[in-house]
Amino acid sequence: MTELKKCTKEQKMKDINDFVWSLNTKKPFGSCAKCQQSIWKLRAKKDYKEKRKQYNDNHLSRLSTEEKELRAKKQNERQKEKYKKNSKELNKKQYEKRKQNPEILEKYKQSTRDHYQKNKDYYFAKKQVREERVKEATPSWVSVSDIQKIKEQCKKDQHIDHIIPINAPIVSIDLKKGEIYKGRLVCGLNVPANLQILSSKENLSKSNKFDGTLENKSWRKDL
Repeated sequence: MTELKKCTKEQKMKDINDFVWSLNTKKPFGSCAKCQQSIWKLRAKKDYKEKRKQYNDNHLSRLSTEEKELRAKKQNERQKEKYKKNSKELNKKQYEKRKQNPEILEKYKQSTRDHYQKNKDYYFAKKQVREERVKEATPSWVSVSDIQKIKEQCKKDQHIDHIIPINAPIVSIDLKKGEIYKGRLVCGLNVPANLQILSSKENLSKSNKFDGTLENKSWRKDL
């Protein structure tokens, strides 16, 4: 008859052969082999983090202020490069993480609010630049009342979006004889035909992407 033992982590009865035996006590551990392995991994991870922090603290204490600043600058550059290469994947992971954990979501919202409070001048200047671009992209012949009607249709969790962005991404194109063109390929107009109503999530995902078509819908693949 198969001998059974209760796994203390899963609270289930399992075959005794599914347990790891201690070399010291000559008895099986309380958790089954699978659970015990995850426990050891977690402990090893915690120990590694603590040892790494201790090493970093000791190492940093021996560095001069200039060396610390250079180290921080290089680390920041590495993080930016990593984000550039994997921005879509990283953003998706962070979004899912916040979605599943209300505490993380609240921390994220609070950090966003704190950043705004500390950098109000930056956000004000950004808003002014945006308003100036919209003004430049609005032709003299357009009916402002028609644009206002579309804005009035926009609900609480929706944004007014320019189908062809007025702030298209800057690109570099190699022309003939080594000439490099660097600039925006297109600038949409602030006219009713170029406006659409999107949800806040859709608009933030679209950002200023442009695929070279009048419909400009390829960004929806990233949703």
